[in-house]
Amino acid sequence: MRLEGRITIGAPADDVFSVVSNISFWPKIFEGLITDISEVTPTGAGVQVIWTYKVMGIKLKGKAILEETSPKRRLRVRIEAISEFLWTLNLKQHKDSTDLLSVLEYDVPRKGLGKLLARWTEGGQVEAQMERVLANIKRLMEER
Repeated sequence: MRLEGRITIGAPADDVFSVVSNISFWPKIFEGLITDISEVTPTGAGVQVIWTYKVMGIKLKGKAILEETSPKRRLRVRIEAISEFLWTLNLKQHKDSTDLLSVLEYDVPRKGLGKLLARWTEGGQVEAQMERVLANIKRLMEER
């Protein structure tokens, strides 16, 4: 499955990138989904994060790996959770703002915990979560 979301943020691409690529901001960006970050190794491309997240009230462990970073332009993260997700953020600088395109690619397994993910995705929760994530990024940037 593929899901896209867009938002325009009243901040330079440098500043937006510095927030979305900084793991310490992720609990605020993924507010209500990530409940704890327990381990972070290196910085930049190759950083790995172990976190606790909540889906439908159930706490689970997951891992994220920053696979690609192009400052001011692109961030790609592989997320290993109930399923594997590939989350790409593309930034485009304008005079006084930045367009942020979020692309989430994933498959929904239908066995084991995948049944939980299937119910979550079929209920429109992935779309709603992406909207919240984009709104949180915008809020964080425009409050600075």
